[in-house]
Amino acid sequence: MDKGHKETISIRFVSTAFMVLAIAIFKPFGLEMSQWQAYVHLLALFALGMSSCFLSETILKFIVRMPRSYDRGVNYIISRNLAMELEETRLLNEELKKMQEGSDSARVVVANPHRHDED
Repeated sequence: MDKGHKETISIRFVSTAFMVLAIAIFKPFGLEMSQWQAYVHLLALFALGMSSCFLSETILKFIVRMPRSYDRGVNYIISRNLAMELEETRLLNEELKKMQEGSDSARVVVANPHRHDED
């Protein structure tokens, strides 16, 4: 592992730790010693955050074909981030359409289950 990879991992580690700290501070329940589940929950959130960082890096490297590179300048990094945002937006729209198609038919049945068409 070269210096660039170590720096990237440390930056992601700190940003994920900051996110978990913010969640721990503003969590609706306290973090007393009797609530060990809260610590497990925060640890799981940290693991989820780190894995999502590495998954997005893998998507950018192999699917979008824009590997991490600081040598190419700021414009490359901005276009790389925009490419990832576009891919995430496309995937999210597909999921929302699937959810909406499934809920539309269910909503019609639930809205009036005893409706009879009388013509």
